[in-house]
Amino acid sequence: MDPILTAMLGGLLLMWIYFKLSEHYPSDTLIKIIPNIIGKVLGYLLVVIYTLYIIYEAARNCRDFAELIVLTILPR
Repeated sequence: MDPILTAMLGGLLLMWIYFKLSEHYPSDTLIKIIPNIIGKVLGYLLVVIYTLYIIYEAARNCRDFAELIVLTILPR
C-alpha cells in the first residue's frame, strides 16, 4: 500500500477518534480528557510527555524556519 495513503488513513482515524471524544466530553480539551479515560497517574504522565513533545516540536520548527531564512533570504 502507498505510504501516503496509509498516513492519510491513519490521520483520518485519529481525527475521527478525537471527534468522538469531543462529543462525549464537549467542554474539555484533550489534556483534560486523557486523565479521565486512562486514570490520573498514567493520564498525567501521558499529558506531561505530550506537552513536552509539543514544546520540542515547536522549538524545532522555529529553529528550522530561522535556518531557512538565514540560508535563503539573508545569505550575507
